[in-house]
Amino acid sequence: MIVFSEDFFHLIEEPYLRLLFLPFNNEGVRIPEHMVKPLQDLFHLIVLEYGGNAETSLLLKYTTALLMHLYRYSKQSPGGVAMYDERLEKLFRLRKTTIKRSAL
Repeated sequence: MIVFSEDFFHLIEEPYLRLLFLPFNNEGVRIPEHMVKPLQDLFHLIVLEYGGNAETSLLLKYTTALLMHLYRYSKQSPGGVAMYDERLEKLFRLRKTTIKRSAL
C-alpha cells in the first residue's frame, strides 16, 4: 500500500493516474513477473529519497514513474482501471477547488 499526503497527491500532473486511487476500484494491479524487480527498485528509490533529502521534485518524478507503470498494468489486468474519463477529471478538479475555498 502507498499513502500520499493530499498535497503531494495533487502535485501529480497526469490526471489519468488518479484513477488508480478511486475508492470503488479495489482490484489491485497484477504486475508481470519480469517487472517485479524493476518496480521494487523504483519503489526503493522513493523510500530512500523520502528518508533522505526528500527533494519534492525528484520524489514526484519517481512516484509518477511508478504510478505510470502501475496504471499500464492495471489496464491490462482483468477488472482493471477504466480509461481516462473526462467526467472524473472534472470531479477531481471540482473537489480540489472546493477544498481550497473551504480552507480560506
